[in-house]
Amino acid sequence: MENSEDEAESDKLPLDLEPLRSLAPKFPTILGYDVETQSTDPLLVYATPSIPCSSSEQPQEAPASFSLPLPKSPVPIKATPISAAFPTPQHEDESSDQDYKPFCKNKKPAMPKRAKRPQQAEKSNDANIKRRSIRRNLDNEFNLCSSSSDNPKESVEGILMMFDSLRHRVLQLDEKEDASRRADLKAGTLMMQNNLRINNHKMIGHVPGVEVGDIFFFRIEMCIVGLHAPAMGGIDYISSKNKDETLAVCIISSGGYENDDDDTDILVYTGQGGNSRHKEKHDQKLERGNLALMNSKSKKNQIRVVRSAQDPFCNSGKIYIYDGLYRIEDTWTDTAKNGFNVFKYKLRRDPGQPDGISLWKMTEKWKANPATREKAILLDLSSKVEHLPVCLVNDVDDEKGPSHFNYVAGVKYLRPLRKTKPLQCCKCPSVCLPGDPNCSCAQQNGGDLPYSATGLLAKHTPMVYECSSNCQCSHNCRNRITQKGY
Repeated sequence: MENSEDEAESDKLPLDLEPLRSLAPKFPTILGYDVETQSTDPLLVYATPSIPCSSSEQPQEAPASFSLPLPKSPVPIKATPISAAFPTPQHEDESSDQDYKPFCKNKKPAMPKRAKRPQQAEKSNDANIKRRSIRRNLDNEFNLCSSSSDNPKESVEGILMMFDSLRHRVLQLDEKEDASRRADLKAGTLMMQNNLRINNHKMIGHVPGVEVGDIFFFRIEMCIVGLHAPAMGGIDYISSKNKDETLAVCIISSGGYENDDDDTDILVYTGQGGNSRHKEKHDQKLERGNLALMNSKSKKNQIRVVRSAQDPFCNSGKIYIYDGLYRIEDTWTDTAKNGFNVFKYKLRRDPGQPDGISLWKMTEKWKANPATREKAILLDLSSKVEHLPVCLVNDVDDEKGPSHFNYVAGVKYLRPLRKTKPLQCCKCPSVCLPGDPNCSCAQQNGGDLPYSATGLLAKHTPMVYECSSNCQCSHNCRNRITQKGY
């Protein structure tokens, strides 16, 4: 009777028809359960969207949690909105659910859009495009190509020439911006990123194309030819999962070690670590390069040694000379000046190799006193006309050289050069500056000055236009290199 009365009363109630405002339908409360909600959002339900899917997109299946049986005892259930449980990513060009009106005739529901390419993949693709563009620019401007010569020496010379040209060009371009980073590091990094290098794999012994006595002006040069891989570290080694198989292949001596001046065949090398500028000082640890040198002592493998010397043209600079192959004879620990323990390694040079650092040190003595050189005929062939004495040496026979001759300090042309067209003259008030659009001499050289601030030719070009006597710039202008006798 009670049920019939309720049904009769419900028939009398009017029905309020409202348009559907949510994609997720609301289900009636299950008998015997109370639903606690703290918001007006619909209950946690799963509903398949009414928009038809394409053939390649299949509707998602309902989560497994909805197939579990309901508990037998009537306990309250906390419901969470589906938007909070499974948030749907929104794109900037997509409208939100609040603006979506399914019964509006003027708007149609938007089809599901494909996921955009991940940002990381886009960056990687852009980097590859930029790298290929840089490589094409290098090839066009410097006529660069990966060294494919069968002669290893020619390959090394080609790579070093490529680096030198690029370094000069970077230095020339950076003068317009007052860049703080060194041009050699920029050029080396650019070549490494574009795989413009040789001898990529580490090896024990000599590196093909690099001969004993070869001189390097920058450490990055040794990286691109495969002589010494680390750009900053002094120990190059082959790492292995088995610590006993980690071996050293090359070290760089910065100078100032024991026996460094007296005996050029023996080198006492100090290990790495423990004396960092940015970290607290501590004892050196038997790891990485130190461990590799210790293993090389027991394995008795050959180690390439690069010794440094002062740059004769720059008091604060260094040059690096490949001194050949050494082997470790002895190792021990010592106390450094800062009070912490360091590793010491005594290396001896393998006999029968060409002169390396010994020839350089001998040359330094000859420059300081030419009379110390054997078989010197004349100490100064120029009779003090040149800034540096020109020493005449005969290492072949006992001939004493010409008895009389005229030393000429300049170049004399038998026939004068003829100008095919009149040269432009700059009107720079003091000196020609890089990046000056009003400098006619710079415009004749392609828009930039051909020389760097130190007088180096910044770019290989078939013709260099220097400032002439008709130019208004001073004699100290950098665009007058050959006129100064350099």
